[in-house]
Amino acid sequence: MPNLFKGRKGLFAVGVLTVLFLFASWTLAAALVESRLVAGPAMRVAAATDQPAQEEPEQPKDQGVKGTAPEAPPQPTVPAAVYQETPGSTTPVADLAPPPAAPAEAGPPPAPEAAKTALRQAAFPNKQYSAERLGGNPQAGKRIALTFDDGPAPEWTEKYLAVLREKHVPATFFFVGRNAAKEAQLVKKAAADGHEIGAHSYSHRKLTWLEKPQVQEEFWDAGTSIYQITKRPVYYFRPPYGAANSTVLETAKELGQTIVLWNVDPRDWEATSAQHIVSSVVSHVRPGAVILLHEGKPQTYQALPAIIDQLRSKGYEFVTVSELFGFGPPQAEKRVVTQQPASRGRADRQVR
Repeated sequence: MPNLFKGRKGLFAVGVLTVLFLFASWTLAAALVESRLVAGPAMRVAAATDQPAQEEPEQPKDQGVKGTAPEAPPQPTVPAAVYQETPGSTTPVADLAPPPAAPAEAGPPPAPEAAKTALRQAAFPNKQYSAERLGGNPQAGKRIALTFDDGPAPEWTEKYLAVLREKHVPATFFFVGRNAAKEAQLVKKAAADGHEIGAHSYSHRKLTWLEKPQVQEEFWDAGTSIYQITKRPVYYFRPPYGAANSTVLETAKELGQTIVLWNVDPRDWEATSAQHIVSSVVSHVRPGAVILLHEGKPQTYQALPAIIDQLRSKGYEFVTVSELFGFGPPQAEKRVVTQQPASRGRADRQVR
């Protein structure tokens, strides 16, 4: 029994020693592996730190090295006039030199309303007016006035002016404001030839259909359009179609305008022949007459020389509206008017 126990005891001891040896071997091997894994990256980092970046060997394009930072992009080139370097820094700093002083600004332009008011005051400076609607002046003797509406008319106004120039006849033109603005050169030519210029509204609307603010605009816009071209105030106004009610007359009074109508109307705008116009005018003219004709009508242009010649042969003298009624803009305060009313219904005829 003792020998058996002794043999078993020895085997047990050998087994224990074997287990202890294996455990120690595994532990040692694990420690060695762990130390190699830790030391490898550290050694590579140290090697990268010790060498300049430009000397590091180029890596294949399809491989990368863990733990290395990408190469920084180059700093942009900055103009010296804009940036400067400060000691110990590579960051560009703005040049803080003050910019040159800006030139002094001009004063503000006139306000639109102020400019509009100034223009209207220049175009309508005269507050003296005639309360009458002037249709003729029998006391003028054998003096008569030729008047033309609706111009200026391209290709026609110059032809009318040529006839008047050839015949040495002064006339009064009532221009539509919007037409005058488009044909400024024709307005200037009429003024340069010594003709009198009045307004015939701005848009040729029938004023008796409008409210007072609209009527005022028609007066203002027509007068200022003409004034800007001629630099002469406007004193006479002929309402489209001769239509004038209390609102129109009140507005004319406020703006110092004299309403000028007519008492000879051949209705040339609808006439079919020049001879009809000539016969109608010559047969209806009386001393102090205001003759209504229209621009832009070929039949009127053809009739004009014969009208002038035949009336002169009867002893009539052609004058402007101002001369016919014995006053002009400089003597506006002395206006004494004798009215020859237009025939009933004439003011509302659809003349153009």
